[in-house]
Amino acid sequence: MASSSYTIELKGEKPFVVIRLKQYEAMLEYMDELEDRADIKERSIEENILWTEVKKAIKKKLSKK
Repeated sequence: MASSSYTIELKGEKPFVVIRLKQYEAMLEYMDELEDRADIKERSIEENILWTEVKKAIKKKLSKK
């Protein structure tokens, strides 16, 4: 598949590019993957809490009601 794209300029408008649909879909998929990786990296910075501590906190909160 040839990788062709076209730049189009209309009077008074900013130029834009026309690409093949498959290229566009691949680009969207790649951007989604980058966003997922950024989310994973951001969450890896968060403090981890042990499940046993979470259960204790829930029991404590429920027992106050």
